[in-house]
Amino acid sequence: RRVLMIALLVIFGESFRNAVSLFFIRDIIGIPTIGAAYFFYFIAGLGAIPFWLWLGRRIGKHRAFLCTLVTVATVSGINFFLENGDYLKGFCFGGLQFLPVAMLADVVDVDTARSDSKRAGTYFAVLGLTEKLAIALGTGISLNVVGLLGFDPSGGTASSTDIGVLSLRIVYCGGPILFYGLAMKLIWD
Repeated sequence: RRVLMIALLVIFGESFRNAVSLFFIRDIIGIPTIGAAYFFYFIAGLGAIPFWLWLGRRIGKHRAFLCTLVTVATVSGINFFLENGDYLKGFCFGGLQFLPVAMLADVVDVDTARSDSKRAGTYFAVLGLTEKLAIALGTGISLNVVGLLGFDPSGGTASSTDIGVLSLRIVYCGGPILFYGLAMKLIWD
């Protein structure tokens, strides 16, 4: 249950940010196409996967995942102060994607040893359901928050209120920090 709750919070935080990524990257950072930004994001993330897996073997998956969350939360905080032309994102993608699944695999191993049952499919199905729920809620809530506070995605910063533009920054940068912080507490306990 703890691993599922951690996954729910982390994916909710990611979805909270991802839903408004296009607007943040286009209107705050000034990159006109999301494809170029995500190209660098995924290249950096994929390139870092061996590092996160190595760190997981070196200090343990839970501690490595905690390091991932601290790093992403720090980068999210720095993103709040970015201006046109700045870009900082991508390195932790691999850790966010693979370490929770590796942690759940350890839970499955323990369950199999204790119960002599083979329930790996059930565990991973529940993880998949948890991820989908987090994506749906994170996306819906974040888009509604920035819209209600005055951000106009069709006109960008030019047709949005100052509070709307600030809400975009807060949702994009602060949302993940909040949810990763809650996940970090569960990992730490």
